Amino acid sequence: MKKPLLNSIDISEFYFDDVLQKWKFDYKITASDDLSGLESGHIVEILGPTGTSLQEWRYFDENGSIETTRIFEKFIPSGEYRINSVRFNDLAGNEGDLNWEQFSQPNILILENPFGDDVLPV
Repeated sequence: MKKPLLNSIDISEFYFDDVLQKWKFDYKITASDDLSGLESGHIVEILGPTGTSLQEWRYFDENGSIETTRIFEKFIPSGEYRINSVRFNDLAGNEGDLNWEQFSQPNILILENPFGDDVLPV
């Protein structure tokens, strides 16, 4: 059993899109599997400052790469957003993953949001 590999991951800082009035960050991932091939999708999980797990399914291109943008509402809370995990599979069902302890680059994005709703619902 051989796991698919996460070859690289690059993550930008948060930035505000004035036109859409949304917060964004960009990321690029390349993954591979030399036996059965790579499943087309992956999940990047982010833990927000309130402990919320923010997960989103995206698709790799035919070369096992993706360059994309995560988009968040204008009023998301300020604080630390940790890239908690990247999960993907090969066509044989083997799981490839990267958790926050394995990152070789900083995996915490700091958002200082002047519009942020930092009050938890009751």
